[in-house]
Amino acid sequence: MKKIEDIDTLITEALSREEAEFYDQLGEQSVHDLVTELFGGRYRWLNLASIPVMIAFCAALIYCGWRFYHAPEVREMLLWGVGIFYTGAAIMAMKLWAWMEIQRNSLTREIKRVELQLAHLAGKLGG
Repeated sequence: MKKIEDIDTLITEALSREEAEFYDQLGEQSVHDLVTELFGGRYRWLNLASIPVMIAFCAALIYCGWRFYHAPEVREMLLWGVGIFYTGAAIMAMKLWAWMEIQRNSLTREIKRVELQLAHLAGKLGG
């Protein structure tokens, strides 16, 4: 099996010089670019609204942890421990959702890249 770099080299060699330059501009994005893109799409408002909610859950997690540490009875410790569990689970769920959105954006970009290559191939075969 060939490595990804070998496949990229074969694709670049198969393209014309102009197409290869354009293909290189479509290169891989950094994590910073992926996160920035998350706040610029169709669901920008939802992603922006999730930040204060996640901060509130972080504050609630810290508060529950503080109260758990200072609880005088086991029953109170259990209740505050449940609060820690649920706020931690909510934070984790929101972070997973954000990473799934990033993956969806990356997959959409790759599909558009394949569509572009198919359009170029159809143009060469039809012309």
